[in-house]
Amino acid sequence: MVSSSPTFQKPGIKAPGQKVLVAFSGKLTRGDSLLVAALLKSQGYWVTAYHLRYGKWADSPEPDFPKMECLSEIPQDAVKKLCDALEIPLIVDNVQDEFSEKVLDRMIHEAMGSRQARPCVWCHQEIRLPRLLKKADELGIEKVATGHHAQISSDITGKSHRLKRSVNRNLDQTSELFQLSQVQLSRLILPLGAIAQPMLARLSQELNLGKVTGNRGEKDASAYQVTPECMTGDSRFFKYVEGKTAPSLRNPGVIRGIDGSVLGEHFGTYQFRVGDPLPGVILVQGQAFVIGIDHALNAVLAGPIEALKTSEILVQDVRWVVPVGGLGSQPCLVYSPPTGADKVPMVPQPAEFVTFENGAARVFLKTPSPDFTPGRPILFYDGDEVLGGGLVDRIHGF
Repeated sequence: MVSSSPTFQKPGIKAPGQKVLVAFSGKLTRGDSLLVAALLKSQGYWVTAYHLRYGKWADSPEPDFPKMECLSEIPQDAVKKLCDALEIPLIVDNVQDEFSEKVLDRMIHEAMGSRQARPCVWCHQEIRLPRLLKKADELGIEKVATGHHAQISSDITGKSHRLKRSVNRNLDQTSELFQLSQVQLSRLILPLGAIAQPMLARLSQELNLGKVTGNRGEKDASAYQVTPECMTGDSRFFKYVEGKTAPSLRNPGVIRGIDGSVLGEHFGTYQFRVGDPLPGVILVQGQAFVIGIDHALNAVLAGPIEALKTSEILVQDVRWVVPVGGLGSQPCLVYSPPTGADKVPMVPQPAEFVTFENGAARVFLKTPSPDFTPGRPILFYDGDEVLGGGLVDRIHGF
């Protein structure tokens, strides 16, 4: 069992008797959710675990369904045993239909538009966090908690809440939380964002989580790392799209260079996204990349990586953590979380943004970059603080 009096206690944050609903993700193997539950319990909270199941998409997915690691669920009875070991109750909900409608259907739509699909962003925004808060409301529980690596702070009045990056930059997950409202942030507890990475392994040991999970050894700190989103370029994803769309929408075409020359053939633009490398297509400048899609001519446009460099980005569906007033420009750092195709993690880049009234913003980079391609999330930072974020709609020139 988990020790009721671990040696590590953060002073001043005990909450004896206060209820909290803790999100238990499908990937319990990394232990973030278990660590949050055990830590909050040690601080005096009455903890209830909330676990979402994705039905056939995780338990027995279709043969052509793309690999999505977040849905690699451990058996439900195993989740129950973990909660029993922690001596906390468990609530389980099935979100199979909701996942199909709000994530999978959108993945197909984005693929047909040759845009980068970002299922993690949509799932957090449309399913996981809203479900967690709704269930807490149903149970009369004010506070909710997750294993996200990020920080929340409040001003002296307690009415304005700020979202900040984790102290561990390689673990930061603010890109999954920027869409939360002020009311939602006021209810959210993120215990892991302020704990240095070496301490995460020590906490797991001191809270005896090895006994809970059956792993007697101390968890190495390197196990705590955020992996890029899955299924980018997964051939099973393309087969899944083919099974869900009409053949007339997936016609073959040609790959053209910037000068209009034919460089090859393709079997449907849905298999390409701006920014993707084009295996087998070599230009005078070296490796070819998708720099645009001409849907009218059903052509994939190829060019060097330099052709993707832009200093101007149009962003749609912008959400601000704290409302940004006026239409003037404001300096910031911009960042896009990695995809499975990224070889080197992006670093925040200096820029300015101008807001518009229709939930859009225009970003002006100080140095042109090829990293901000259509469909990708983009976040605005002021130092460590998240100002807001949205999705890249267009880059200058395309």
